[in-house]
This record gives sequence, C-alpha cells and structure tokens, in this order.
Amino acid sequence: SWLAIRLAARDRDVAAGLRAANGLPVDQRAAAREAILIESGDREGLRAELVARAAIPGARSDTSAERLLAAGYRDDAIALLRRAASGQPSTAAVSRRLLYLMGPRPGAEDVAWLRQQTTQGDTQQQRGWLSSYVERDRPADALAFVSRHPLAAQTDVMLMRLSLARAAHDDNEGRAA
Repeated sequence: SWLAIRLAARDRDVAAGLRAANGLPVDQRAAAREAILIESGDREGLRAELVARAAIPGARSDTSAERLLAAGYRDDAIALLRRAASGQPSTAAVSRRLLYLMGPRPGAEDVAWLRQQTTQGDTQQQRGWLSSYVERDRPADALAFVSRHPLAAQTDVMLMRLSLARAAHDDNEGRAA
C-alpha cells in the first residue's frame, strides 16, 4: 500500500492515495491519511479528517485538539476542548488548556460558554469557573453577571464582586457587595 500511496502522490492523485491508505494496518492509516492531505495542500480535507478523527468514540480530546492546533485550526480545537471540558472542574487539564487557548479576552461564544459553566457542577466547581470567567470578561459585564449568580451572597463571591466593582468604577455595586 505504501507503494500505491507513493505512486498516487507522484501523480498528485489525492483520492487514490487516500484509498491506498485504507489498505494499511489500522494503526498507520490515520497518520498516512494526514500526511497525504498535508502533502497535497488540501486544507479542507485535512480539517475534515482531523475533526472526524476527534469525533471517534474514545478519541483523546487533548491529542485531537493539539493536532487541530498544529494544523492551524484553532477555533476547531477550542470547540473540541469546550465539549471535553463541559462538566469538568476548571482545574482539570483539559479545562486549563482550553482557558489558555481562549486567552485573556475570549470571543462572545467563549464568554457565553464560560457563563454556562459557572452554573454546572457542585459549589466548588462553580466557584472555579466563576473565577475563570471574571478574569476573562469585561469588569462591568462580569459584575452584572456575578451579582445575579446563585452564589452571589457567599463571602468569596462577594469579594469577587467588590473587586469587579472597583475595576468597573461602580461605587453603588461596591457598596452592595
């Protein structure tokens, strides 16, 4: 099959190369398909291959996300890590990697996902996600959200609200916290 793959590559016949890769031992197929798509410059084919591979039951999300990142598909990697981190504590490895990729000022979709996580799991998980959320949203928006959160009256969350009120220059909310 490697000979067929080489011949297909020489002829620039991606479809034939991918068919030949299916004849390889199972543990070599994915790498061969990926190499064929990279060599051919088929970016959409590579993206589809990596996303499909990540969707296979039992596939490791962290490994799949890193492959997507290496190939330049950051948004797909973030989406994959969001699915994997749902319901996990903010301190889990997959959650930490996701938060790192989101960066200090994530997009609206990521902020909405973070808000959703603040209401999932036990109180400890919620606190962890609240902390991660307030570090990434604008202070005034974070303050409005945290003030309505079910944990808003707890001491550590009140201190978070006070800090946000100071950062947002909101004296009224600062007094309320």
